[in-house]
Amino acid sequence: MPKIVELARTTFAHKDMIMVSCAEDPGVHSTLDLMDDEGRAACLASARALRDKGAGVIALGCTGMATIGIASAMEQTSGLPVVDPVLAMGAFACFEAAKRRL
Repeated sequence: MPKIVELARTTFAHKDMIMVSCAEDPGVHSTLDLMDDEGRAACLASARALRDKGAGVIALGCTGMATIGIASAMEQTSGLPVVDPVLAMGAFACFEAAKRRL
């Protein structure tokens, strides 16, 4: 079991609200593989599969997925909100900076 899955299952108060998916596609070894049609299709299929399993939101765990701009395609395909890790970190940094000014 990946360490992040173990941590999520033992740490968070609302364990029933957490779904961790570690997609294992034999043809995808890095985000560069998602830049061709086959890899992109596999990623979008994973988004639909998460929706079908009951996910309410998809949080990308790799900044490489942000740089290839796949979040909006995943949103359109799955109908779920997709959290881009780069934008989320930027929003968090702005929040922290604003909080210090108060």
